Amino acid sequence: MLEQASAAAAGGGEPRDLAGAAQLYRKASLYGSLEAQYRLGRMFLTGSGVRRNVAIAATLFRIAAGNGHLGAQAMILVRFRLASPTERHSKT
Repeated sequence: MLEQASAAAAGGGEPRDLAGAAQLYRKASLYGSLEAQYRLGRMFLTGSGVRRNVAIAATLFRIAAGNGHLGAQAMILVRFRLASPTERHSKT
């Protein structure tokens, strides 16, 4: 399913089907694919094939990151600049 979603997103000689890719990534993420969660999060973050929704993107990144996906962990740290609870309290 992940390979099909990647092919739909890339096009590969065919017209790109970002909405179809999002549906396939959604299905794969429901089966626990961390990579699908990460890629779907990026789609929601940029509005590629889905309506842009930063909250959904952040949730997908958090789920994937919590299960060890390094790209999702980096996305949370860099893009969302989420501080640890200790850091948040020390700033106030």
